[in-house]
Amino acid sequence: MVQLYADVILLIMLELQDDLSSLHSCVLVSRSWSRIAVPFLWKYFSCINGFTYNRDRESRIKLYKVIANFLPIESENLLIKSNIILPSYKLPRKPTFEYMNYFTQITPCWIKDMKSKFTI
Repeated sequence: MVQLYADVILLIMLELQDDLSSLHSCVLVSRSWSRIAVPFLWKYFSCINGFTYNRDRESRIKLYKVIANFLPIESENLLIKSNIILPSYKLPRKPTFEYMNYFTQITPCWIKDMKSKFTI
């Protein structure tokens, strides 16, 4: 029965995968809905070329801070060598999800926008 329930939720998410507002609402329903909806929500963020320019500056910076928290040390060092200052803020506790596992791509417009926010 539990698997049937999860399969039905997955079918719902597949129908809503292009609707950011609905996906966000699904994350708030319950932990089981959230486990299924979060990968769709983060995949949505990673696939949209114009996403960064369709959101206000503060929202983008918050998202970039989350991304920066998941960077491996090698990547952090490479960015620092390129004069890109990463946010010093670290998450106070381990996040519920490994968000970066859900990114399928980070587009050049994301990189350019992130660099403009954090370059010396």
